[in-house]
Amino acid sequence: MTFEALVAHFGGVEGLMAVTGAKRNAVNHWRTCGVPYRHWPTLIAAAQARRIKGITLEALEGTRPCRPSRAA
Repeated sequence: MTFEALVAHFGGVEGLMAVTGAKRNAVNHWRTCGVPYRHWPTLIAAAQARRIKGITLEALEGTRPCRPSRAA
């Protein structure tokens, strides 16, 4: 899931702010850094309560940018 899809599911940045308690600049930062792990349980619970399908751990992991593995 992309960050933009997540925003659409929750009705915009304001919706994500309301659910997570994060400030606007933090939520906007998630566009490049992904949703922090600490918000995942809250987002999943809110999605279930609102009957939004597709918000899972795996979907939220998709909002995080791929990081290259470190060479040994």
